[in-house]
Amino acid sequence: MIRSPSPAGAVPAGEPSDEELVERVRVGDPDAFDTLVRRHLDRAYRIAFRLLGHREDAEDLVQESFLAVLEKVGTFRTGLRFA
Repeated sequence: MIRSPSPAGAVPAGEPSDEELVERVRVGDPDAFDTLVRRHLDRAYRIAFRLLGHREDAEDLVQESFLAVLEKVGTFRTGLRFA
């Protein structure tokens, strides 16, 4: 499991906001999506694990969730939080 360097939702100084990253993902920037995943992975996993109680199930759910985000990034409404 990858560990994010900062608390969930916190944007490190000098880093783009989630909204900026989403806009970059929309135009095909894979590095922007990687940054979003790293930024929110731990929190998503913790929530999934609390709900499901099994490591493998939580990992599967998180992976499926991030894939769904990538597939639906064009429908993301600006002005709302990513997480």
